[in-house]
Amino acid sequence: MCSCRALGLAGLMGLWLVGPSFAATRYVNVYNSAPVSPYTNYWGGAATNIQQAINVAVSGDEILVAPGVYRIATRIGIPQNKTLTLRSTESRAAIIDAQRLCEGLFVEGVNSVVEGFTVRNGLTASYGGGITLLCAGVVRDCLVTGNQAWGAGGILLQADGAVVENCTVQSNLATYGGGGIAIYDATAGQVKNCIVRGNIASNFSGGISLQGAGSVSNCWIVDNRAVLNDAGGVELANGGRLINSVVAGNQAGRDAGGVKNSGGAVAQCTVVSNTAGRNSGGMFTYYLSTSVNSIVYFNMAPTNANLYPHWESNVIRNCCTTTNVNLDASNFTNAPAFADFAARDFRLAAGSSCVD
Repeated sequence: MCSCRALGLAGLMGLWLVGPSFAATRYVNVYNSAPVSPYTNYWGGAATNIQQAINVAVSGDEILVAPGVYRIATRIGIPQNKTLTLRSTESRAAIIDAQRLCEGLFVEGVNSVVEGFTVRNGLTASYGGGITLLCAGVVRDCLVTGNQAWGAGGILLQADGAVVENCTVQSNLATYGGGGIAIYDATAGQVKNCIVRGNIASNFSGGISLQGAGSVSNCWIVDNRAVLNDAGGVELANGGRLINSVVAGNQAGRDAGGVKNSGGAVAQCTVVSNTAGRNSGGMFTYYLSTSVNSIVYFNMAPTNANLYPHWESNVIRNCCTTTNVNLDASNFTNAPAFADFAARDFRLAAGSSCVD
């Protein structure tokens, strides 16, 4: 009996010895003069470009990137067979500059994390000029700016479980949809606690485009523009949710300066100071959409400045807004009183009719 136990213990020790190695930390510093692969000897042997460290890393590794400008001519990619944490040591101080030669960052490794980068000057004739998330992973605390694509100028989410949080997405450009961010293919991606500002789409969805599913929550979506068509701020196309967010100062060449809600759900949002060239400066609702507990006011358009419910099947409930169409008695038209409207402090002032 004892010999069997000893043999079993020895066997387990042997398995432990040949098992997988512990995860490593690898280092990247663009200014390092003496890189030594596999870049694990602290900063003295750091790689000088990010892709070098990714190529030698294995799943579970963390790659730390020092501040600096990392100029690339081909996109940085985390492949499908690797789950990595790619982290800037200082918030947004490691700059991935695609020089308008390629996309910025392409993430396929499930459960990978990208944190703390600036991604700029990405360019593609397809989708996702700055960052593409093709897996359940997280992009956190990034500045994504000055990128351009056919669709999703700044960030593309195209997988259930893809998350973008605490990021600033600004001054990106798309030809068709999602100047700033797009969630495509009815995938349940999430955008949380982000600022989406000053992005442009030539056609639809200057700020954010949700195509069939996905959610946007606790975001500021401001000063975006759809030049020729609809949805200066946000488009919910055949689904998706917009929750507890501010949509302000956006512009559309045609309809829906702030939000175009087509089959999606809007809840607890403030949609103010948006402009449309034709109809519904604030929110245009269409095709079995739901809009509840929201303020849609002080918007501008030639017709239905605040709200236009295009189909009778829409649900509009407990909202503060005005429209040329009759709404049910749960809605009211009294102007909201904000703490400081001119300064974009949209907290409700004491005594506002929108409280509770």
